[in-house]
Amino acid sequence: MIKKARFAPDLVPLKHAWMPLLFLMGLTCYSPGLSAQEQPSETPGDFAALSQQLTSKSYKDKQKAIISISKLKDPRVSDLFNQLLANKLYFLKDDKQLVYVTSNENGFAVRSILD
Repeated sequence: MIKKARFAPDLVPLKHAWMPLLFLMGLTCYSPGLSAQEQPSETPGDFAALSQQLTSKSYKDKQKAIISISKLKDPRVSDLFNQLLANKLYFLKDDKQLVYVTSNENGFAVRSILD
């Protein structure tokens, strides 16, 4: 679902949530691989639940969520991380729904990460 708005007063940016992602990316360069217990998950519900943890106020919770999300085999994971690094990942104040925000000729386009 895409919403159009001239400004985004109900959006909250996920500030500094990208720091654990960069740390995780550095770890994977030196990681020998995943053990049998750490193999990527294929559960579709995991992506929605884990990504919702990114709205937590706790930096440790965000870090755990990013590490868990990175282990998913969901095609939306790379888009989520790319948007997070590009500072285009926000959440709505009302229901804490994570959304991607891009600017366009009418203001902003807001799209749920689950779409």
